[in-house]
Amino acid sequence: MEVKARENEEVTIVQNPQWKDVENEIVEKLRNVIESETYVDKKEGGEYGYEVYIDKTYDVFGNDTLRKISKDGIEAGTNQFDYLNENYTFYWEIQTKDDKVGEIIEKFKEKYLQEYEDYEDEIEEWLNEYVYGYVNPEDLNQDIDVAITLDIGDGNYDFSCNNLFNEWDNYSYELNPLSPVVWLARQQKKLSELKKAIKDIKNNTYVPSNYSKFTQSCIQEFENQFHCMSCMTFLVRMGLNDYIKLQGMIRRQEKSNEEIDGAKYYYDKRKDSGEYIVIDKDVECGLFNPWLGGGSVLEIDCEKDIKIPTKAIWKAWIEVHGGCDSGYTVDEVYGLCRSVFDTKVQLHGKECWE
Repeated sequence: MEVKARENEEVTIVQNPQWKDVENEIVEKLRNVIESETYVDKKEGGEYGYEVYIDKTYDVFGNDTLRKISKDGIEAGTNQFDYLNENYTFYWEIQTKDDKVGEIIEKFKEKYLQEYEDYEDEIEEWLNEYVYGYVNPEDLNQDIDVAITLDIGDGNYDFSCNNLFNEWDNYSYELNPLSPVVWLARQQKKLSELKKAIKDIKNNTYVPSNYSKFTQSCIQEFENQFHCMSCMTFLVRMGLNDYIKLQGMIRRQEKSNEEIDGAKYYYDKRKDSGEYIVIDKDVECGLFNPWLGGGSVLEIDCEKDIKIPTKAIWKAWIEVHGGCDSGYTVDEVYGLCRSVFDTKVQLHGKECWE
């Protein structure tokens, strides 16, 4: 599959009045030169395409582009290749097209110099219309750092369900069932242990070494809450194509939620689309507040890979400056090394355009 670059704006050329009489003959000569003398492939509709080489030693997309992709969101039903083509691929075609057309012209002039001199404008216009550059989609699949956040119903309470050890919940020492940490602990088969550890803390009998690393890390995450509001956040790395696919999965879920009264806010009312993601257990994750720019230590120590249905995902933004439309990115607050995002994520869902 190839991504065709966007067409350049049309330029009106005043044609030589004799062009119509010789057009078919010269075009045939142009086609012969292209097909026999250049590395340009014949495509459908009589067009010719050449692959644009992209040096992936460097990031293909800059922060400005990634910020736009992150904040605009990608609607379900969007083909990610078409999206990149429509919005960004033309940049590389513009960088190379003059050279490619010039190469064809030089080959043409070697055989048909007089024809070129007589109809230079018409020949160049034809080449610009029928010759285009395309990009291998995988060359656009730049690795990007992403923060994936959850809403398992706590969004209906301003994400304020993690406050059992602080003044915002009057030091209640009681787990809110809508806390995303409860959701995660249940999936990790550690919820009973976590409840026992919290009871021990309340009774001043808590001995960390009596509990798993997961439970200890959850306690640490609660104790280091920055603010009454926080959402569970996972830091991962994925290809840009996968990020666009994930956005499509999230948008499909959002549209499904809107069809059921209250489902937008209440996790248990949301229809499960059957789509989900799986994040490796070694992921950096924890409680983060994008609205004010702060959070806990982000060091919950999972023991099993995390399976997250799309109905549990709140947002997924690209970790570039200004990439979060709700406030701050994690990196803007913590100043992280890229190695923090080393964890990969597997997507189990339909393509964005399906």
